[in-house]
Amino acid sequence: MSFDVSKMVVKTEIAKPLHIQLLEKNLNIDNFLNYVEDYLKQPINDDGDVSSDSETEIAGVDAYTGETVWNSFAPTKQDRISDKLRLYNLGSVGPDREWLQQVLLSDTSDSSDGEITEEDLKHMLRQHVMKRKYRKKFYQNSKNRQYQYYATGLLSNYDKFPEHQLATTGVSKRKKTHGGKKDKHKGNESADELSGEDSKKTIKDLL
Repeated sequence: MSFDVSKMVVKTEIAKPLHIQLLEKNLNIDNFLNYVEDYLKQPINDDGDVSSDSETEIAGVDAYTGETVWNSFAPTKQDRISDKLRLYNLGSVGPDREWLQQVLLSDTSDSSDGEITEEDLKHMLRQHVMKRKYRKKFYQNSKNRQYQYYATGLLSNYDKFPEHQLATTGVSKRKKTHGGKKDKHKGNESADELSGEDSKKTIKDLL
């Protein structure tokens, strides 16, 4: 038996981009569906509970790592802080943003699940109008441009705030320095002109 090499076709598949592979992996819920299917197949006893040979383990998925978590338990305060540290980029937080870091990592919340009343809507509208009013005033001052990435930098993989603040404050300092030198130079020119006029008057008096 002989093989015709010319007729052999090698099938190759081009690998999908990494971001597509990662997306498909994160969206894959086959394990979850299999668990639900197995759970629904278990017989129901007289009390309405699902019976099983062993204690049923409740499975969950970690929102950050994607790993399956069994028998979930109430997390401690340190666990909650650790979870929040994964959400924010706090590596470049300086003294001026420490208060914001404390707010983000705090374990308290003022939000409520109650219905929004008409008074709440009026209060939200007043806050919105006030916010628009003071936002215009805020951006009229060029010094406030340094705070452009003050909070959004903590939500990004790369915190632009320290670099942007240094760049904007450095430019303003250079402008002030050059302006002072220019005024000093003008003052020297004026002094030279006055001294020149005085010398001319002195020569005329001598003549």
